[in-house]
Amino acid sequence: MSPDSAVLSTKSQKFVNVLLIEDSDFDKDRIVSQLEDERIYQVHSCNSYESTVNFLEDKSDEEKRPIDDIDVVLLDYQLGDGTGLELLPKLITANLPVIFVAGSSTSGIILEAMRSGAYDYIVKDGKWFFLETISSTINTVIKRHSNEKLLQKRTDDLERSNEELKSYAHTIAHDLKSPLRSICNYSSLLLRAEKNKLSDKSQEMLSFLTSSSKKMSQLVDDLLRYSEISFTDVPQETFKAREVVDEVISLINPPEGISFLFPAELPEITYARTFFHQIFQNLLTNAVKYMGKDTGKVMISARVRSGGKEYEFCVKDTGLGIAQDQQEKIFQIFQTAGHQKTEESTGVGLSIVKKIIEKQGGQIRVESKEGSGTGFYFTVPIIEE
Repeated sequence: MSPDSAVLSTKSQKFVNVLLIEDSDFDKDRIVSQLEDERIYQVHSCNSYESTVNFLEDKSDEEKRPIDDIDVVLLDYQLGDGTGLELLPKLITANLPVIFVAGSSTSGIILEAMRSGAYDYIVKDGKWFFLETISSTINTVIKRHSNEKLLQKRTDDLERSNEELKSYAHTIAHDLKSPLRSICNYSSLLLRAEKNKLSDKSQEMLSFLTSSSKKMSQLVDDLLRYSEISFTDVPQETFKAREVVDEVISLINPPEGISFLFPAELPEITYARTFFHQIFQNLLTNAVKYMGKDTGKVMISARVRSGGKEYEFCVKDTGLGIAQDQQEKIFQIFQTAGHQKTEESTGVGLSIVKKIIEKQGGQIRVESKEGSGTGFYFTVPIIEE
């Protein structure tokens, strides 16, 4: 069933198309008359639940449906064969901005309509009720709906762009690592097969070539992980921090002379577990790698701070320490502490850790004195369920 239309005579300007859903002919005539005086509105009207559903489902024109022209909906609560609240979900599904219209004694119904997705509401007063406010309300709702559609389009474009960047980054990483694997494999094979025929200098050069290609491959992996943090959403879950610490320690398999000290209980937190694992794997691996001796201690602790708003975790070692002038640089990409330059470090690990922690709403800092160990402190927001 096609709705009645009150079409304005002005053809030269673009109309604002209003779908009026109102079962009272008296109220409908007053609203149409008010909007016609504005001379920018074209009103399409439906007088019942059934006629509105038919209008929404009209597919007589395969290229363009009638609802595609609608800019805003005025939806009355009382419809005779149904209610505006029953019809509201269908209008929202059709992506139409709805202004809910109801009497002054129906505040609870208006509140329910707003909670269900109506953009705004107008209250009838029984006389000329809301006629003076119709135009301003319509304009406000249309502007808001237009802004939301623009925002959604930009969000969709950004998500699509991020997916393309992720795919591109993985492709580049694969293309870079493939020749690196060949260099590493062939130099290793050559070193083993021709070792007795090669001079000490040649063996040293081949060993350097192998280790350099391995380091370059690790750098590609690290850069890929670093780039993915910005557009990777890892779901948060609640878990005991001690479980992750135990997992990491078993994975890094530290030397017997290095001991880990931490309380029997560490806090239960709500966090991206994969990220939390990555943070501790980096910090504990560094603590072991840069201990500088066969024996040492790594202390892990946590405390509540900021008035109960966050936990502060600490990973402190008895290793080489970091010079004062190096402490700010270590969180920058491709930067390492002075004593790390001779190690197999890509200079990306702590940058990844910092980026993860800040993405999760925390901060990280370092306290160290050269020759006296290093302490890394990072915060985890306390999320109350």
